[in-house]
Amino acid sequence: MSDIESTDMRPVIPAWTDYPFEQLGDKPHCKAPIRKCGIMDYDGCKYLTICVDGKLLDVKSGYVYQAEGRLGEQLCFNHGYLAKCFNRSA
Repeated sequence: MSDIESTDMRPVIPAWTDYPFEQLGDKPHCKAPIRKCGIMDYDGCKYLTICVDGKLLDVKSGYVYQAEGRLGEQLCFNHGYLAKCFNRSA
């Protein structure tokens, strides 16, 4: 698990998203820039808390990717992997 960093004893997984966040100035339902983010938490079901541009935001895990790219171009994170990283049930 060398791709995981740690902040205050919490794992942070490097990731990317292209989800449009109004909090970052994006328009809903419009193409947003691809942004590097860090996965900070996983609810054990389908939602992630990510850090994007210094803001903590919640998003469905299907909009967070293992590599830089857009929805459908890159792989999302496996729920089993996220559950292990954040000590949750999958």
